[in-house]
Amino acid sequence: MQKKEIKYRLQKLRQEIRKHRSNYHIQDISSISGGVLDSLMHQLSQLEAEYPELITPDSPTQRVGGEVLPEFEKVAHTIPMMSLNDVFDEAELQQWEDRNRGIVDKAKTLQYFVELKLDGLAVSIKYANYQLTQGLTRGNGQEGENITHNIKTIQDIPIKLNSKEQIVDKLKNYDINLANRFESLWQSDCEIRGEAYIRYSQLDLINQNLRAQGQAEYANVRNLAAGSLRQLDSSITASRGLSFFAWGLITDLGQTTQQEEYWILEALGFPVVRENKLVDNIKQAQEYYQHILNLRERIDFAYDGVVVKVNDKNMQNQLGFTGKGPRFMIAYKFPAEEVTTQVIDIISQVGRTGKVTPVAIMKPVNVYGVTVTRATLHNQDEIERLELLIGDTVIIRRAGDVIPEIVKVLPELRIGSEEKYQYPSICPECGTALIQAKEQVNQYCPNTRCPARHIEYLSYAVSKEGFNIEGLSKKILLKLQEADLIQHIDDIFKLSLDDIKITAGFGEKSAQNLFNSIQNSKNITFRRFIQALGIPMVGNQTALQLSRHFQSLDEFLTTNLEQLQAIPDIGEKVASSIMDYIYNTNNLHIIKELLKSGISIDYPIAKKGIWADKTICITGTFEQFTRDELKAKIEAEGGIVVSQVSSQTDILLVGAKAGSKLEKAKKFGIKIITEREL
Repeated sequence: MQKKEIKYRLQKLRQEIRKHRSNYHIQDISSISGGVLDSLMHQLSQLEAEYPELITPDSPTQRVGGEVLPEFEKVAHTIPMMSLNDVFDEAELQQWEDRNRGIVDKAKTLQYFVELKLDGLAVSIKYANYQLTQGLTRGNGQEGENITHNIKTIQDIPIKLNSKEQIVDKLKNYDINLANRFESLWQSDCEIRGEAYIRYSQLDLINQNLRAQGQAEYANVRNLAAGSLRQLDSSITASRGLSFFAWGLITDLGQTTQQEEYWILEALGFPVVRENKLVDNIKQAQEYYQHILNLRERIDFAYDGVVVKVNDKNMQNQLGFTGKGPRFMIAYKFPAEEVTTQVIDIISQVGRTGKVTPVAIMKPVNVYGVTVTRATLHNQDEIERLELLIGDTVIIRRAGDVIPEIVKVLPELRIGSEEKYQYPSICPECGTALIQAKEQVNQYCPNTRCPARHIEYLSYAVSKEGFNIEGLSKKILLKLQEADLIQHIDDIFKLSLDDIKITAGFGEKSAQNLFNSIQNSKNITFRRFIQALGIPMVGNQTALQLSRHFQSLDEFLTTNLEQLQAIPDIGEKVASSIMDYIYNTNNLHIIKELLKSGISIDYPIAKKGIWADKTICITGTFEQFTRDELKAKIEAEGGIVVSQVSSQTDILLVGAKAGSKLEKAKKFGIKIITEREL
């Protein structure tokens, strides 16, 4: 982009961020997800770092939090409540440490106190003569809202601190020197900071009551916590059941490290996060981050990352502050399920059935722990529905193992250089004129010998969902195909060790490993065998249904249209596609050759479990099981797990943080069960 375009994009980014930050911090409305807001801020920070001369004083990167609402008394903070700078991966975390090492004494060891980054509302609380006297929101960082009347309703927050004697006795359990320092400095006045929040289980209880009354439910714990604290009527706040964790001590009570500060907070009588801990180096901080990320679904409160703090207080003072926040601590954010990036091109990709799919090529971005550079756009209708242009900034989503998808375009960030996508008329691989049936949205390459179609099918057949041949990548398949060693899937099982070694350019060990992997894959379940055939419109769940219905391959190959349509969830189009495949003599020949090459099929043992013939959708997070474990258990008991809720779904299995699927299930009157009921 030219300098003029950069300036214009910065202006657009700032406007968009201000709008959503106002919604989030002032109105307690989530117009976009926290991950998307973080992503926009990251884009802005990176551009400003590259073009520092374009930074403006009113940029969101130079400000903290939101404004103070007029309904509340404004009170200046003793010390500003600054926000933290963010990092999003291990490399950025290391860069943060490297910058700090350039400031502090290089001979000194950098230990870190690592904490959960809580997703609630930051507050400051003052005590005088042991008694709670004031509670403030963070506000704009310089001054906050006086919410003392609401702070007093939170049961976790002591109205009166522990006595000096009680505090000293508790500190002696941790460190006698700290206890002595505290005793000499204590004057019964202090200021602490922490996070007011609502547990997921409490949100569920509140929403259950709202459902019973026919009222709208709350979407998330953060907005509910913020809205509850900003009530003029404290009885409303009290009814919400807020919780609290302390994480900061402003008053000097003898603490020389961050860990000692944590001990003092606990001794004063405040709840602290038990998972917080001291680590010896940045590598251990990274290990802690991964551990806490893995625990996320099993903890009853929201946190969106880890705060890494230099443990030594003298070093903290030496490092000081930047314009926005402290240098001595950093927010290491978890991978977001939704982030923003920019579409730099749209290409056409030919699949195994000849379907031509537009694919967005994007600036690399980390989504839920995976670097994403492309996302399928499905068809022309999807591009038009999104109103997507090449050059647009978009929100993309990737939840768990789901393929990345563009969920929304942000037209407010357009700078005028965006372009429309030109739909192809010929196959980009073989040059054949594309066809599009009436009332169909998809374009197809009709050439059955199209190289793209063929290699995509082979790649699909050997994938994890099919024969699961480890190490047989698309790149190796192309080499084998170019050497005329494979034309059809059955040819793979006829390869010799020398074929692999010579063609793929492997060493002895690598060639042997791939050869063994091919041999081991000859034993396959009926479900995966059906899926590996690549029958159009037959995916994972349809293959499961077919493998349960038919007792053998012969029975499957001699079925008819009526029998297929009698199977649950197999409609006329899918049944017709299966029949078209079976009636094709070339396909039957390939199946015969597969069996001749030594393929052995494991047929399922008929079992009628508690989930038999039930279609189940899973949503939310669970304490005792991962989603994969739940899926395996359900399928083992005869159930079928689907990814979306429809009128044909029998049961919705719901955990914490359930989203739109729960609303859809209620609309269809689908049975809803919780993990506890399960």
